[in-house]
Amino acid sequence: MKRILLSTIVLIAFGFGTNAQNVNIPDVNFKNYLVTNSAINTNSDAEIQVSEANAFGGTIDCSNLGVSDLTGMEAFISVTAFYCENNGLTTMDVTQNVALTQLIIGGNNLASIDVTQNTALTYLYCQNNNLSSLDVSQNIILEYLYCFNNSLSILNLADHTALVELNCAGNVPLSMLNIANGNNINLPWFDATSCPSLTCIQVDDVAWSTTNWLGIDAGTSFSTDCGWGLGIEGLIESIDFKIYPNPTSTQITLETIGEIEKVLVFNTVGLLVQTEYSESFSVENLPTGVYVVNIRTNDGVFLSRFVKE
Repeated sequence: MKRILLSTIVLIAFGFGTNAQNVNIPDVNFKNYLVTNSAINTNSDAEIQVSEANAFGGTIDCSNLGVSDLTGMEAFISVTAFYCENNGLTTMDVTQNVALTQLIIGGNNLASIDVTQNTALTYLYCQNNNLSSLDVSQNIILEYLYCFNNSLSILNLADHTALVELNCAGNVPLSMLNIANGNNINLPWFDATSCPSLTCIQVDDVAWSTTNWLGIDAGTSFSTDCGWGLGIEGLIESIDFKIYPNPTSTQITLETIGEIEKVLVFNTVGLLVQTEYSESFSVENLPTGVYVVNIRTNDGVFLSRFVKE
């Protein structure tokens, strides 16, 4: 009996009792918001217990509060909506917040965001950040996607049949947009303007999109087959560009008439997996599969693909 009692005291003293353990929240502004929210801080003390965080299933809105660190957010495993706009955040981890249906994080300085675990998302607003890639392959019930004013090069939404609003404007590098999801007629709001690298958008029906989607640049057109195939099919290569050997298991070399400024390698769901700055580089560390390359030169942007054996 004494041994059991002593063990219990030690566990509580060192914070191992789950209900008594406090969530580590180092950011003063974030902690102040959580502690002063009576729906979250149900015992009205100066801390947020793990049990309180785990149980909260409502909305967290810490927008415009000068939050720079979201450590502690991972404890809110039942939160359904998270608003954290205009805080200048450079990192964010929502992989533990698997109940999220709304993620509104525009106006920060995020270079990446992992939403692959947030399969319940219907709203994703990540506009006005520094995202160079966005993998939404697991978020197939998305209804609203606002990713404008980022640095995306590829956006593949072919499996997103629930979409009703898409705004991907202002992504200067965007050169591959696949929205042929079989349900374009139920997507009335569409904006892909200010995307100078985007010449072709893959859609369900060219005539319907031309009539109903006016939010495109003058140099952009719709097609049911843009030729680059975000699936297994290959890209149409420019006569001014070559990539070899293809397939390859180790190294690839690029030939183009322009001077290479940057090479972006994407997987087929649009996730940036490698960045290079020369005409020849190793791909040994990439898994076997098909990859899309976006080559930016002083003479323009070229697209191709290669197969990693």
